[in-house]
Amino acid sequence: MSHACSPRRRRLLPTLVATTLLLASCSDDGGGQTAGGEKPAPTRETAEPDTGGFAGYDEHRSDLYAGTKNWICHPDLDDDECRDVRTTVIEPDGSRRVDDLERADDPGFDCFYVYPTTSADPEVNSDLDVDDSEVDTVRAQVARYSSVCRVFAPAYRQVTIAGLFQGGLGEDPQQRAYGDVLDAWKTYVNQDNDGRGVVLIGHSQGSGHLRRLLSEELDPEPDLRALLVSAVLLGTTIAEPTNGTTSEEGLRNIAPCTSPGDTGCLVSYSSYPAASPPVEGALFGGVREEGQRAVCVNPVELAGGDGLADPVLLTKPSLVGAVAGFEDVATPFVSLPGALEATCTVTGPYSYLAVEPDDPDDPRPLSGLVKQGLGPTWGLHLLDANLAQDDLIELVTQQAERHR
Repeated sequence: MSHACSPRRRRLLPTLVATTLLLASCSDDGGGQTAGGEKPAPTRETAEPDTGGFAGYDEHRSDLYAGTKNWICHPDLDDDECRDVRTTVIEPDGSRRVDDLERADDPGFDCFYVYPTTSADPEVNSDLDVDDSEVDTVRAQVARYSSVCRVFAPAYRQVTIAGLFQGGLGEDPQQRAYGDVLDAWKTYVNQDNDGRGVVLIGHSQGSGHLRRLLSEELDPEPDLRALLVSAVLLGTTIAEPTNGTTSEEGLRNIAPCTSPGDTGCLVSYSSYPAASPPVEGALFGGVREEGQRAVCVNPVELAGGDGLADPVLLTKPSLVGAVAGFEDVATPFVSLPGALEATCTVTGPYSYLAVEPDDPDDPRPLSGLVKQGLGPTWGLHLLDANLAQDDLIELVTQQAERHR
């Protein structure tokens, strides 16, 4: 088995094939579709775990995730994929500056992230030798959080793009993927958490696994729940709470965030262009039960600031988290402060984050931010985690301060 970030990591399938598969089915459909190498582990692998108060995982030992084995991002990895977060900031007037953003030396909280369906492996479940698409997606969606938190991003044997056509929605493939996420979570709590606050971050398939983790592990366990700063679960459909519980999710103690002072709560949305609301059959933001709505929490409102969304994009061409128009940017990321208006909106049975450029005369190339690359039933799914990324980072930073 090779290290998760090995130079021997496999290339993607031919671009046309991978793109075609992705267009068909790259993510969770709102019902929890699921989708994980190796480096000598540090000596702490065999040390007695210190969880800072939670003893429920004391007996857990992992063959997959001990030390830094099979982690794409981990604060102890020399080749941590969340390390280089230099960003070019392009202001609304078109002026540019380079922000030499760095990974925080000693942040006060952690971020545990699970990526969406992106593996190009041909099997139903991926292996643990991650490909470029998985790495690029991790970097696009969570790397810049490392400027404020320690990022833990496990590789896991997700249901692949191809696997969705080969029975990947069945119980066994889903359980294999979730089993890896649960193993990584227990290992993180045992060997790394030490009672620190943690933000859970996921998108699409990753959100589906974390939704289950919240329901089965954190919600019923007060000591674990006390660690939760917030859960950022994007690109999925979660029903609003009804009679003290979140329908279908089994969450009685973890509610949507509703005010800037909330912690231990849930941030979730799916995004669509304001000019193109969800059409009939849209995959995200609609719930089956009459009278219910999907959770839509607007991080722009909760984070404060100027009330406009601040997108962050990967400048390297990528199927997730990148758009055309920034090929001349030399840093790994580009930030576009105040580029978008973002509003939680209801259209028919759909509740979603509607986004549009704030200024039609903005000189920055913003059209890609509201382009539905997978078609109208998908909305802006590939950009859910990027359209308000700096707002999300600011929000979880504020929540972590209040959580202490």
